[in-house]
Amino acid sequence: MEGPAPPEARHVAVDDPGELVGFDCFHVGRLSGTAGRVWQYSAIDLASSYVWAELATTPLNPSAARTSAVTALPMSASRTRNGPTPLG
Repeated sequence: MEGPAPPEARHVAVDDPGELVGFDCFHVGRLSGTAGRVWQYSAIDLASSYVWAELATTPLNPSAARTSAVTALPMSASRTRNGPTPLG
């Protein structure tokens, strides 16, 4: 008897750089010698696989304003854990 078929591979079809950019933020932790909590902010262009990442310390939860350096680039849409976000 055969088992269930493996799930189909997931793929996002993107043709041009800037067409779809994924964003994420996660808590790294409290590191010795830093004031506050350390967070990593990251973005990836899904067409070129170019990645931008930055570590920052904040006293509380992070702010979306940290991604301002990336959002200044021309993009058609972005993707977060909450799903796709059309831009423009």
